[in-house]
Amino acid sequence: MTGRERQIVLRVAQGKSNKLVARELGIAEGTVKVHIKRILRKLALHSRVDIAVWAVDHGYRDAAATVPPRDRGADEGAPE
Repeated sequence: MTGRERQIVLRVAQGKSNKLVARELGIAEGTVKVHIKRILRKLALHSRVDIAVWAVDHGYRDAAATVPPRDRGADEGAPE
């Protein structure tokens, strides 16, 4: 998973909408949708709820609470 995809997983785990994720990361909402589709495919999941559950199961939700918008680089901020 790319750094940007990890940033999006973190925010989906927080329950944020595509629009809010886009605003926080300074990207277009359509770009967020593309990343979500890629994440779903890579993880063999079916919905953003599945992404959130996967993220919690893999320790992303705890890290999500500490990631300020636009403060992390593309490869930082997520557990390995």
